[in-house]
Amino acid sequence: NIIISILAGVSLRRLEEKFPNHNCVRAVTNIPILVGKGLTGISWGLKIDEDIKNFIKNIFSTSSKIYEIPENYLDIFLALTSSSPAIIALIIDSLSDGGLSGGLNKKLSEELVIEMIFGTILLLKESNISISELRNMVTSPAGTTIAALNTLEKSSFKSILIESIIAARNRSKEFH
Repeated sequence: NIIISILAGVSLRRLEEKFPNHNCVRAVTNIPILVGKGLTGISWGLKIDEDIKNFIKNIFSTSSKIYEIPENYLDIFLALTSSSPAIIALIIDSLSDGGLSGGLNKKLSEELVIEMIFGTILLLKESNISISELRNMVTSPAGTTIAALNTLEKSSFKSILIESIIAARNRSKEFH
């Protein structure tokens, strides 16, 4: 008997105490599993053998990339991968509102932002450039990009994003 828990904050120890005759596993996944592009973090219980691991990985591998991680990292995994789609949606909405403010209609603004993000991600995945190299490639002296980046920096944008992930991780830990 196998129990795969997707509940935030319910530890393997607690599962194994409640279900002593079961093989227990914790899995954290995210909403992009709906399109076969999810991320799933898995932590294994004490009694899990390789056959069971392979069986469980097969379940999730059809819809997500699998990361086998120690249980103490599941909270940050959850914060970074499961909460972040909402953060990215907010960023997309905000950027597209910028296009709207500049005169574009909302539908076109959203499409442009989504395509730009998609293209940026592909460029990062398929090239050997780092994130900072990409940022430098599009940032020219006294140009539009540096003006935008300076505005974000004045608002502590990077710090706010970091703090949002830590807040999500801390909230997940509260469920323990």
